Amino acid sequence: RLGDRAGFADERGLLFREIVRVLCDCRPRAFILENVHNLLYIDDGKSFQEILAELGHVGYTVDWRLLNSRAVLPQQRVRVYIVGIRADLEAASGAFAWPELPILDVTVGDILESEQIDSDEAVLLSDYQLEKLLQGAEYNKNPDKFLARLDGCARTLTSSYRGGRQSEYVLRSGTRPRFYTLRECARLQGFPEHMKVAGCEALLNSHRAYHQLGNAVGPVLVAAIAAAVLGKIRKKTASGVTGSDDLRVAHSRRDLIMPALELLLQASRAPDAERTGSRPSLRLACAAFLHGT
Repeated sequence: RLGDRAGFADERGLLFREIVRVLCDCRPRAFILENVHNLLYIDDGKSFQEILAELGHVGYTVDWRLLNSRAVLPQQRVRVYIVGIRADLEAASGAFAWPELPILDVTVGDILESEQIDSDEAVLLSDYQLEKLLQGAEYNKNPDKFLARLDGCARTLTSSYRGGRQSEYVLRSGTRPRFYTLRECARLQGFPEHMKVAGCEALLNSHRAYHQLGNAVGPVLVAAIAAAVLGKIRKKTASGVTGSDDLRVAHSRRDLIMPALELLLQASRAPDAERTGSRPSLRLACAAFLHGT
């Protein structure tokens, strides 16, 4: 959480010191770190340079990049990722090859549950919440800012979703806007459909579940980066995911990303269905990318 506020001046910035301690004690061959993109700008960038220097000082060759989940998911989520490889390894020489991500044109409409959920009181704005929204000066100035674009992407999902003033609402078949469901939030983040979301059955402790989902690191991008790291240190990937025939024969330059795309397919409610706007199914789009077409 170093990028949220005052960097090392914030007590949460001390977590980085703990990361450095673990790296010194355990000496892993490689690591991946993720943080909000504001990390780059704290103290005019000095905090970020201090982080990179410290990671280098404890014996790692590091590289970093800003990546946006929008390439593969219907959410604007820009994060800074840092990859480190232990400097005494042969793999530490040469530039790190960041994974190439496909542009899959996934939309909010692709991840929504059935229209039946649009009348569920558990996710509808209450009378009080709706009144506050409609009376807000910012809403009256630009109401579209608060409503999800069903044919576009969502704004960044945050840990304060459903509790903050900047929540994004779905307005589809009903006359009253609603919040994203927990399952929809999980899909926005790229979590597989079989993952049980805490509280999703009866929305028990739902605010905590929303907080956890909004604060999570997207597994699809991490899987892609991890595969690139494993490839760099010459270790065969082991996804644990059974690949479909279409995805097994992959373009040699892109085959390392296959486990990440398999995970993405598991996060889709209908990966084999043709999408609106004459878009091919998500599975066909992934296969086309892997084959270089």
